[in-house]
Amino acid sequence: CSAGVGRTGCFIVLDSMMRQIEARGDINIFSYLKHIRSQRNHLVQTEEQYIFVHDALIEAIESGETHINKANLPRYIHGLQCIDVTDEKHQPPKLLEKQFKLVISHYPSKSEFSSALKICNQSKNRSSEFLASDSSRVYLNSTEIDGSDYINASWLPGFFHIREYIVSQHPSAATIPTFWQMVWEQDVQLIVLLSSIDSQECCSFWSTSEIHGSLQWEINGYQRMKVTLLDDVDTASKKAIRISLEFIQCDVGNIQNGIASISREVWIYYSPNWPQQCSPLSTVFDLIKSVDEEQNRLAANAISSGPTVIIDRFGSSQAATFCSLKSLWHQLHFEGGVDVFQMAKLYHFCRPGIWRTQDEYLFMYCALEAYVTNNGTTIPSPVDIDQWKNGFQLNGCVRVSRVYTDSVTRVLTENGSMSDSCLLRIPPEGQESATLLRHHHHHHHHHHIHCSSTTPDDDPLMSTSTE
Repeated sequence: CSAGVGRTGCFIVLDSMMRQIEARGDINIFSYLKHIRSQRNHLVQTEEQYIFVHDALIEAIESGETHINKANLPRYIHGLQCIDVTDEKHQPPKLLEKQFKLVISHYPSKSEFSSALKICNQSKNRSSEFLASDSSRVYLNSTEIDGSDYINASWLPGFFHIREYIVSQHPSAATIPTFWQMVWEQDVQLIVLLSSIDSQECCSFWSTSEIHGSLQWEINGYQRMKVTLLDDVDTASKKAIRISLEFIQCDVGNIQNGIASISREVWIYYSPNWPQQCSPLSTVFDLIKSVDEEQNRLAANAISSGPTVIIDRFGSSQAATFCSLKSLWHQLHFEGGVDVFQMAKLYHFCRPGIWRTQDEYLFMYCALEAYVTNNGTTIPSPVDIDQWKNGFQLNGCVRVSRVYTDSVTRVLTENGSMSDSCLLRIPPEGQESATLLRHHHHHHHHHHIHCSSTTPDDDPLMSTSTE
């Protein structure tokens, strides 16, 4: 980094502490930092960086390795839906539940939404549950009027750029001018519309009357904006609308008399039933591919460098799912694996509350699985479960001993909460698996735990046991 102390120090501490966790199962950030500061002053420069190191290590310990190779995806998803044997409660939660809680663990304070909660801006929000936070909201060029820089739209990162997408609620009748102002100012040429157009709740924000029908409004005493419908494409594979967005400079004192104008074309891809009606599941990616082709066409013609706007009714999980899956689809192609957890957590930071349920989170895993396995027709080779290892690895760095596993089996039996076949845990990269099978013999349950591992015997992670 610039001075070679602040962020460099963070990197060194994080890397060393992660290695220490793997080798010894413990960490001491304070002592280690004191030690390396005797070799180079000011490593980890600020209090914020020191806090960040702790936060990052907590996340690494709690969530483990969440980057999953393509071939391991089906098995990893299976594991997410299994019980967590390290939990001592009578009914251990599924790992998916624990992971989703980590995704949404950031609870924002009201101060993070100071603009959205201003009295002059409250009517601009469709729902008080989906607001644009100050740190990631899209700022409009403001006038003297208080709140004129606010729109309920947030920046989200993609695979290629930190500001690849803008997620927006569906414009209401009152916010149509500010929506198009944002599109103009941010150089947007592509909009993906996932909300249904109806006359009451989500009205059209362009003129739908006929081709060349238009909407226009005054910006101030000498400027107008005009939106004109140029084309409406409605085929089996593509529903899209081509719009002309025009910025008109007018005669001062006579707003009708346009002196000069600049115009730009904007495409709106319309898919109101995405992803609910995608069947088979891998067809979720059809819209993503269409949008990607359009982005590539715009980039090749050097037309657009602006972000893509994704709209659903409230600027919530439907739009977030689209942005996530598109980013993860690129990650899959470039890296051969995906990290759904990191992407979802990042989006929650950018637009808190964007994920409502763990089913929405699981859906992204399942859609990616459908894509890589061709809807379940091609499946990676099954795990060899013939050999038993003395325990198995959890979350990349914790080991559960056989004794503990057996006690969980007993707890499960007593509570009758076990299904006919209940998997315990399949970790992402270590690739051990344990299957808990249930048999019926005269109402007595016999449990057999099979465990296999591809982890070498001298794996440093296997040296500590947690009872």
